[in-house]
Amino acid sequence: HPVSEYHMKNQRKERQALSQHAANAGCRLIINPNHTKIKHAPEASRARIKELIKFLSNAQIQVAIAVENSPNIDESLTILGNWFVAESVSFKDGDGFTNTFFTRDAAEIQRRIEDFDFLFESLLEATGWTEDNSREEAIKYLHRLVEELKQ
Repeated sequence: HPVSEYHMKNQRKERQALSQHAANAGCRLIINPNHTKIKHAPEASRARIKELIKFLSNAQIQVAIAVENSPNIDESLTILGNWFVAESVSFKDGDGFTNTFFTRDAAEIQRRIEDFDFLFESLLEATGWTEDNSREEAIKYLHRLVEELKQ
């Protein structure tokens, strides 16, 4: 998907800011690798997954991760503590994430945190992972996915 240099620079700044926050406060992630496999060419998917592996391999960052492999999820959700929720969606297939909705409403943020926590725990339980071993398990899973994408 062609995007402007301005867009790419701002996405990089966003990733750097979130990485810095994660380095200071830790993070919990739910990833959907199917999204990148469906939406991007194999080379682009491998590059994205390798960057995620690099992030997860940083022992300085306290991270727990769960995997959801649903082809029907077309949103990206960012919850930053109880400060804000940002939900990015696309209203047209193939556009990528074109609309982002932000909220700072305390009740809505709390509801979204509870929904996230419930899904996170359910996904860990389904895979047999724990918060303590999820980083290592996710890295192994992602390495296998990179190998699959080479074929």
